[in-house]
Amino acid sequence: MDNSFESKEYFEHDLEIRYKYNQDPCFPDFHFHDSYEVFYSLGGGMQYLIEDSIYSLNPGDLFIINNYEIHKPLRNPKGQYERIVIIINPEKIKEIAPQQSALLLSCFTSRKRGEHNKINLSEAERRHYFELVEKIRDLNPHELGYQTLKELYFVEFLVYLNRWYRNNYSTTTIYEQHGLNPTIKAIIDHLNDQFTSQITLDQLAEEFHMSKYYMCQLFKNTTGTTINRYVVARRLARAKILLHQGYSVTDTSALCGFQNYTHFIRTFKKHFSVSPKQFLKDS
Repeated sequence: MDNSFESKEYFEHDLEIRYKYNQDPCFPDFHFHDSYEVFYSLGGGMQYLIEDSIYSLNPGDLFIINNYEIHKPLRNPKGQYERIVIIINPEKIKEIAPQQSALLLSCFTSRKRGEHNKINLSEAERRHYFELVEKIRDLNPHELGYQTLKELYFVEFLVYLNRWYRNNYSTTTIYEQHGLNPTIKAIIDHLNDQFTSQITLDQLAEEFHMSKYYMCQLFKNTTGTTINRYVVARRLARAKILLHQGYSVTDTSALCGFQNYTHFIRTFKKHFSVSPKQFLKDS
């Protein structure tokens, strides 16, 4: 199994806005965060893969992603890939708005994983979105009351985000397929069902009646990552959930499909910088 990647991106601040452009690094693999993510596409995207769903990724599309959802945007290598990424630590929102935090975070927590991630904004809503973002960006960290205003503006942003989400919930397409190879979609579905089992590339190739080399190349060219890396990210995401639910480290290792306990400990620590035992203690 190829483990030469990281499945988790790190952020320095609890509440953060990043404008990202072509020259900025794009996280190469399926990954997930401890924080929630709001992703706004400015251009250069193709599809957004989130859990079992495949969404089109066009300028003006808004996505909400919680801390359990593995995801990966696919960019157009010939386009100008630009996006706004907003990071929200749910614990910070619970701290600054304890009585309203459940409502403010409901768009992240009230969904099944990989469902209703995409919000289609009207032109007026897009303008309002940029107004909210720019209001936060324009704050001067050296001026009096900076942190207080920043927290208040993020609360305001979450209020409108949940309004847009609720307005879209009944009409948002859970699954969209736009140009993704149907064989790759079938392979991803199969991996999602079987990732806790010992999956070999030979078995997978036989299942889909193609050569192993062709299958691996097709998967890499379509998704930008390897089959093995996808399986590892899926197992780590599942491990995080089980540990939060109170499963022991030993049981989690077995239930997530890791070959042995030592391999699980090593892989988990590499990606999260803490051992499963410490993660369980801190949960």
